[in-house]
Order: sequence, then structure tokens, then C-alpha cells
Amino acid sequence: MPQYPLAAPLFLAAAGACVLVGTLYPPSISVAFGWGAPASFLSLNLVMVAYGGLNIPSILLMSGSALGLLGSACIAGFVSVPACFAVSALPPLVRPILAFSGPALIVLRAGPDDAVLLTWLASAAVGIVPALPPDIKEVVWQPGFISGVLILLCAWFMLRTRGLLVGLGLVHMLLACFSAAMLGPCVHHAIDLDNLSARVSDLGPPFDANPKPWAAMVCAVETVGTLLIVLRIAPRLGAMILLPKMAVATYGHALVEGFDAKFASAYANAYTPTGLSYNWSLGASWECGFFGAGYYLLVYLLITLLPQSRPAAALEAGPKTKTA
Repeated sequence: MPQYPLAAPLFLAAAGACVLVGTLYPPSISVAFGWGAPASFLSLNLVMVAYGGLNIPSILLMSGSALGLLGSACIAGFVSVPACFAVSALPPLVRPILAFSGPALIVLRAGPDDAVLLTWLASAAVGIVPALPPDIKEVVWQPGFISGVLILLCAWFMLRTRGLLVGLGLVHMLLACFSAAMLGPCVHHAIDLDNLSARVSDLGPPFDANPKPWAAMVCAVETVGTLLIVLRIAPRLGAMILLPKMAVATYGHALVEGFDAKFASAYANAYTPTGLSYNWSLGASWECGFFGAGYYLLVYLLITLLPQSRPAAALEAGPKTKTA
């Protein structure tokens, strides 16, 4: 187990104390959660950057802390900049997900055998719950649900002791299976390009001026990218190809007025969390890939950011040539 710099547990303990005080003494919520906890976490992250260097998890973590401090400064009137409006308009899940994604990436890369990382990940996961839509929170915040998840996690750790279901390989397998659901939209778009062109036009500028070429590009990109992932030829390359397309789709469902309504029939029988767009729906028709665009965006990000399992990494690297 690595040895952490002394300042790290001190700042982490300060953050934990702020969370406890803000929870147990409600009058201190704005100070504890608005200033104390994010300042402590930011200080911790700076210490870890000085200790281990800058990386993607540390950038995500510092972004969450910085957003928290900026939001508090805007509310208190200490600063008045255009960014204040952007911060106040962020969905409630943004900061908790940033706080969770950092340790999640570290655990996926290093494995779950470090007690420090695992407890850190668990505490960050709990922080997501208050920001969830009410109907989802009602399900996941039950003793039975939490107990069931912990039991499954315990079973997974037991299998790991026998060398089975090793973390990263299992994650890549699940991500590839999830990505296979995009084959439905690939087929649908190929046989009905006019419908896809209409949806591309609904996104507005710059797509509405000449949507047909954009639609053809979308069809080609999603087919090639999905096959690269599903067939394990070059998963990371496939995900990188798909990311811009899925980012635009997520933007359309979240921010373009009336865009969601054009997909009402495909999502008629899907579960959509209260107050959220079709980005976060589950159970859409096959031509929309069963899952909302937001889930695909997260999956492609994970495939891009996570270290690859050995077979896929070897394929992307190409054959080795012998030298005399």
C-alpha cells in the first residue's frame, strides 16, 4: 500500500469534519458544505498533485472543488462574473459526479485492493444520492438495496481471490456489451437516412443548413465506431470516434427546445427519471439503442480513459516486428 504525505489525511479529516458538522448542525450548512468541505478537498488534491503529479482524476476532483467554491463565492456576492450564471445553471449531479469520477477512475486503474481508495470511492458514491431525482433516490436509498449491492461486491472480492473476474477486464467486457446496443440505431439510420436527416436538422445551426451530409457522417461514424468496440479491434479508437457524435446528441436532448418531443414514440415505454431528459431514459425502442444518449456518452468516456485489457491493447498497438 502506498504511503501518503502527512498533509493528505489532515485535509481529508478536515473535509470529513465539515461534512459531519454541516449534517448534524444545520445552521452551519452553508459554511461547512459551501466553503469548508470544498476548500479541504481542493487542498487535499493540490497536495496529491504535488506528491504524484497532475492526471485526469486529479483534474476532475479539483474541478468539482473549484466549482463548489466559485458557487459559494457567487451566492455570497464576493464575485460577480458571467461564470456565476453558468455555475448556478449546472445540474445538481455535476459536482457529485466529478467528485465520484476521480476515485472511480483510480480504483478501476489500480484495482479495489487499496482500502484508502475503496473507502474514498464509497464516500463519494454516497454524495451522489442527495442529487438524484426523487424517484431514483427512493429506490437506491433503501437498506435492502444498499445491503444487496454490498453483498454482490463482497462476492466479487471473493472471486478475485481466485483470479476470476479481474476488475478491468470485466469492466471492458461490460462496456463492450453495453456498446453493442448501439447496433440497433446503426441499422435503423442506415435504412432510414431521411429520418436521421430530419433529426439532425432539428438540432439547429450549423446542422440544419445541409443535414444530409451530416446524417451520412453520423451513420458512418456510429457504425464504424461501434464495430471497433464490439469486435474488440480498437475499442479506444472506436470510442473516440463516437464521442463527438454522442456529445452532440446529449446536447440536443438536454438543451435544444422540442428535440426530446421528436423521440416521444421511441421512448413511450421507457423509464425517464422525473425532471430529466431522454438522455437518462432506460428501455427505449431498439432504434434508439434502449438507453439514453447520456449513458452512451459516459460509456465512451470510460472506454477512452481506462487502461485497456491486454488483448485489445495488443491489437491497437499492432504486431511487433523483430529486429536483428
